[in-house]
Amino acid sequence: MARPQKSGVDYWNIDCTFYQNKKIRLIRSEFGSNGMYLLNYVLCEIYTNGYYVKFDKDWCIFISEGAVCAGSADFVEELIKGCVRRSFFDQQMFDRFGILTSESIQRRYMRMVTKRKSVKMIREYFLLDLDDPDDVPGEIKSRIFFKSVSSPGNPVSSPENPVMNGKNPQSKGNKSIEKESTVHNGSVHLSVPCTDGYFPIDESLYQELTHTYPHLDVMSSLKKMSSYILANPDKMRNLKSVRGYIDLWLGSDHQRQQQKQSSMSPKGYQPSYDIEEYESSSVIDEMF
Repeated sequence: MARPQKSGVDYWNIDCTFYQNKKIRLIRSEFGSNGMYLLNYVLCEIYTNGYYVKFDKDWCIFISEGAVCAGSADFVEELIKGCVRRSFFDQQMFDRFGILTSESIQRRYMRMVTKRKSVKMIREYFLLDLDDPDDVPGEIKSRIFFKSVSSPGNPVSSPENPVMNGKNPQSKGNKSIEKESTVHNGSVHLSVPCTDGYFPIDESLYQELTHTYPHLDVMSSLKKMSSYILANPDKMRNLKSVRGYIDLWLGSDHQRQQQKQSSMSPKGYQPSYDIEEYESSSVIDEMF
């Protein structure tokens, strides 16, 4: 029987300018030489696992015990929080999933596994742009298999993969949107499907949007937008550009609702949405 392919690597390279990086210099200034030793130890743990590790208090104890003289579990926890604060680790991934990863870690990982027959990635943790060769080398793109935190994965080249054609294997109409909004912690109201993961509408962003569009049922509009994206995969954006698409969608919806409210019947305005209106919306399409 063939040995199962491991996710991690046996070694990783470090840039010669690593210690000149501003983030590293600030972390070193705050946590000293022990902090630098621990950070290198943590990076070894991450690459041994693949491209991320789960963070919790027990993990801090194991790191403290494994690194021996570097510091207590409390010191490990403070160091990690400092690294997140300095954006060495991705803040969103830390807050939403309790994991330690970053774009640079994932870029380096991609280049270390280019010779593998397949590379398994978790969609919700993925921070890179599949269409950017600086993020994902072209020779490995077709061998990346995505899986969700709650479902099995599909290869990028598979006809059922949402990266290629927008058909999310977990989705069946609006049910998929509700499911995605409950996969994460309670502070995330909705997750918008993108080509390289899901964009979270968390409490802070939701409050910002409701303040910007006070006459609009923001959540209904966002769910409608997500349904439209799933039904029209060519309209799906990546994580870096989807925020602009959201603003254009809500702005257009908000304007239409105001126009309808100005001439609503005595019975009151009843929202009526027509996906075909958005398919023909030149404003949104021209911006992307």
